[in-house]
Amino acid sequence: MSQYLVDQYAESNVHPIGLSGDIYPPNEVSVARNITKYQPRSINNNATAHATICNLSGQIEFNFNTSNMQWLDLFDSYFITRYTMVNAGANTGKIYHLTQNLIGQAYLYVNGVQVAFTNNWSVASKINKRMQFSKQYNETVHEINYRADVVTVPIDAVTVATGGYTDKENLDGFFIRDKHSCWIPPNCEIRLVIIVDPAAYGKASRGVAGAASTATYLINSIEFVASSLIRNIPGPIGEWVLKLVTNSITTSTVALDCNRQLTVSPNIMKVAIAFQDSAFSTLALNKVNAGDFLRHATQTERTDASLAITPDPGAQSLQTLQLQLGSIVNPPQAYNLATNLHREVYEQYMQLTGKSKVQESSESFVDWCTEPIFLFDFPRPDEDKSTNLIVRATRMGNLTPLMHVVEMDLSVISMKFDPTSGAVIETTVN
Repeated sequence: MSQYLVDQYAESNVHPIGLSGDIYPPNEVSVARNITKYQPRSINNNATAHATICNLSGQIEFNFNTSNMQWLDLFDSYFITRYTMVNAGANTGKIYHLTQNLIGQAYLYVNGVQVAFTNNWSVASKINKRMQFSKQYNETVHEINYRADVVTVPIDAVTVATGGYTDKENLDGFFIRDKHSCWIPPNCEIRLVIIVDPAAYGKASRGVAGAASTATYLINSIEFVASSLIRNIPGPIGEWVLKLVTNSITTSTVALDCNRQLTVSPNIMKVAIAFQDSAFSTLALNKVNAGDFLRHATQTERTDASLAITPDPGAQSLQTLQLQLGSIVNPPQAYNLATNLHREVYEQYMQLTGKSKVQESSESFVDWCTEPIFLFDFPRPDEDKSTNLIVRATRMGNLTPLMHVVEMDLSVISMKFDPTSGAVIETTVN
């Protein structure tokens, strides 16, 4: 790993495990940058505008190949959705992060081998963005609103007019999107499959003044925009190793008892836990239910309606929390989230995401309390391949929200190339 990569890695959550060889600095060996838009090979579109039912359904597939000098940059590649508000109606409302809420499940294949999968894109994407990037970057680039910044007028109470709009979503739902380790080499086949969430409009829509939106929407198209470099050097000779931190989510409805026992990958690195309302609301005022909102009513000492942190935990707050993987117990003494003791969990989140060591804009304690992510890591020797994860947790109230246990695994993707033709002869994932 070059010193350049190490120096440029200050804001990243994941250690520089990246590629088997340096791809930076790219300008020394690059002759062109390509931005290519790919239309779906298959898509179901009934072309009927609706207020709550998405006009896209089923499976959407993209398929393409990299040329013999083309390096695909998955960090800067993205989906773009073009949609139209057809009828404003009596209450126009707003669509918020449509593409992120449009994708339910998704698969990424390289040379016919599945290298990444998510079974809840909107949750995985939000968690990975929050973990990997600074608050400022998330606000300006990802359009994430840190609700702690809102004082009296909810950001969702915005009226929009009829007409055409666009929405963008990066590949954060697949993996922690690292700028150094997301390169696919030449002569590879890429296939992306996304499964449409039929509730996308309801998850993404916001009403105005506490009323549900009556506007009707129509998705006109969804494209995959691939960013790549053309480099005037040969592609990989022999073997190319790519490392990604992928995720898998186990979701269940929880009441007072949140105890769970899961079988996880031996390559597990981190575990994130987030809670969410089990049903979404289309209201704007103090909305806590949505596909990409990681919170539910009265969950901590903080509510959307006020910036104040109260002396008492929310009526539905998490009360105790501890994880165990094999013989590793984290934390050694279970978190007791009594009055205002979420601070300790917040500090661990800041440390494990690397945000405590950088001078960039980071989430405040109040930001975190609004949408808390409970984060744990499990550093261990290579010979420890424990796969039994135990979650020990209790809640104070019986609201029955969703609990998402996000398993983050190190996926090692090995691609072997023919030294004469440069063609891929084998791709494996460990």
